[in-house]
Amino acid sequence: MRIRDIVVHIDATAAANGRIELACGLARRHGARLLGLFTHAGKTTLGLAPAHQPALLTQGARVAEAAFRRITGAFEIETGWIVEPAAAESAVAQGVIVQAREADLTVLGQPDPRETASGVPTDLIEQTVSHAGRPVLVVPYAGQFQGIGRRVVIAWNGSREAARAVADALPLIDGAEAVSVLSLRAKAAGRLTAAAPLEGIVAHLARHGLPAAPDRLVFEANAIEAAERLLSHLADAGADLLVLGAAGRGRAAPGMKRSLTSGILARMTTPVLLSY
Repeated sequence: MRIRDIVVHIDATAAANGRIELACGLARRHGARLLGLFTHAGKTTLGLAPAHQPALLTQGARVAEAAFRRITGAFEIETGWIVEPAAAESAVAQGVIVQAREADLTVLGQPDPRETASGVPTDLIEQTVSHAGRPVLVVPYAGQFQGIGRRVVIAWNGSREAARAVADALPLIDGAEAVSVLSLRAKAAGRLTAAAPLEGIVAHLARHGLPAAPDRLVFEANAIEAAERLLSHLADAGADLLVLGAAGRGRAAPGMKRSLTSGILARMTTPVLLSY
C-alpha cells in the first residue's frame, strides 16, 4: 500500500502543533495529501448555551487553522482543512472515524492527563482503531519527533492484529536502518508461555528489503509489567516507532491484552502504530 492520504486530528491542546509537524514530514516523504481535521468539544463550549457554542467553535477553528497553515507551509505539501463541529465528546470520535475511513493513515495524539478539559474523549484512540478499519499513528504528547521508521520495534505474537500491523507499517518503515521483531513471552509460576515463531515474519520482512532481526522479551504475567518492559526495551533500542497489533473491544488477541495496549498508550514516549 502506498500512502497518499493522511489525516491529522487537531484539537486545542498544546501538543497539537508537534503532531502536525510529524504528519507534515510523513506527507512530504510519501507525496501524500495531508488533511487537518479540527474537532473537539473544549472547555470553551462545554456547559454554554447552544446559541453561544458555534461562534466559539469557529474562533477555535480559526486559531487552529492558522497554526496548521503556518506549519504546513514550510513543507510544500498538498493540504486540506475540515472542521467537524462537536458539541459533545461523543461526536468527536465519530468525526475522526468518518475521516479516517477515507484515508491511508490517521495521526492522533496521546491523551495528556494534564489537559483535563481537552474536549477529546479519553478513548478516542481505541474507538478509532477499533472502528475505522485503518492504521492509526499515535504521537506522544511530550517530546519532539522529526521522523519515524528508521529504528523500528515490531511486537509480534502471530495474531491477526499483529499481521495487520506489520502490513500497515511497511510503507512507513521502508528504508529502515534496524527492525527488531520482538516476541513477548509471559512468565507465570516459573513457566514461560509459548513463543510465537519469528523465523517466518523475519524472512517476510527481509524479502521487503528490511534489516529485520528476531528478539524476545520475557516479563511477568501482568499487563503493567509487560508495558513497562516493552517501553524500557524501546528506550534501550533507541526506537523511533513501535508497531503494535491492538486488541479490540470484542476480545483480546492472544498474548496482547487490551490492558497491555492501554498501558503502552498511557506511558508511551515513542510513536506507536496501531492496527486492528
